[in-house]
Order: sequence, then C-alpha cells, then structure tokens
Amino acid sequence: MSNFIQNIVSVSMAHVNQQETKNNSGFKDPNFEKKMKWVGWLKGHPWCSYFVELVYKEANIKTSNSKEIEALLDSLFSGSVAKTFNNFKTFIAKNNKFFKISNTPKKGSIVIWRSKTNPLFGHTAVIVDVKSNNEFVTVEGNTNDEGGREGYEVAVRKRNMSGNGYKLVGFIEPIF
Repeated sequence: MSNFIQNIVSVSMAHVNQQETKNNSGFKDPNFEKKMKWVGWLKGHPWCSYFVELVYKEANIKTSNSKEIEALLDSLFSGSVAKTFNNFKTFIAKNNKFFKISNTPKKGSIVIWRSKTNPLFGHTAVIVDVKSNNEFVTVEGNTNDEGGREGYEVAVRKRNMSGNGYKLVGFIEPIF
C-alpha cells in the first residue's frame, strides 16, 4: 500500500466524530470548520464531498506536499458529488496518471453513490477497509445514525455494493 493511501486512511480516521452545528451552519470544532472552509465549504452547503476533498488534501500534505497534486485536487473536487465524479471521469479519460475508476472497493478509494430518484444528488465517502468484494468500511462526512447522506457528523460506516438507498456509481482509486 502506498504512503498516500496509508495517509488517506489515517487522516480519515483522525476526523471521526467531528460534528456540525444545525442546518449545515458550521462545525462544533473551529479548527475543523477552518479546514472545511479551506476546501471550499460554505455555510448551508452539504459537506460530504468537501470532507473527502479535505482528507485527500491533508493526505497529500502528509505524503509529499505536492503542489501539482493539490492543484489537481482543487480542480477535481466540487461540493456536488455528481460534478466531482464527472470531473474525475473526464480527467481520467485524458490522463490516467493519478486515478482510475473501478468497480472494486479498495482502501483509500473514494466511493460515489447517486440518488435513485434524482441523479443530481448523491453521497461520497473514503474507503478505509475492505471486508470482501461486496462489503467495505468507510469514513464519511455529513452522515447520520441511519447512515444517510443528510447528517451531522463524520462517522465510520459499514457499506456494501447495494448502497443505502442510493445507486453505487463507482470507486475512484488513487494509483500513485
């Protein structure tokens, strides 16, 4: 496992139990809120995708502090899960040097789900462990006790390929 992937897992786990204040209006920990604003989060916005971006950017700093990777992550991530996936898909079609899209869960990968009723809505998380080809463990932001996408905390969740009321779109795997 690469150092980057190890750092993705450790950074993800370090943020478990961070909680928001009501209505996506901020975070209980001011340092965490500052980090979320650094990656583009704004009050009132859903934040699962911003959380995954934060994990990847902090893992980059711990691994190499590559300005090239930081700029790339800035260009690929969005507050919208659907847009984030499309950005990665477009980038990978032109340049598969850093990431690939996969149907197999792997440690350090980003998992993307879309709503079954509205493809503009979705949820995303970081995979921190794989139990089988069908079951994996995630760390995700903006989740709740039921594991939904409208939540209040960063939490560890067991997931499977069938999702949680959402359609699994795929996995974005770092390959560096």
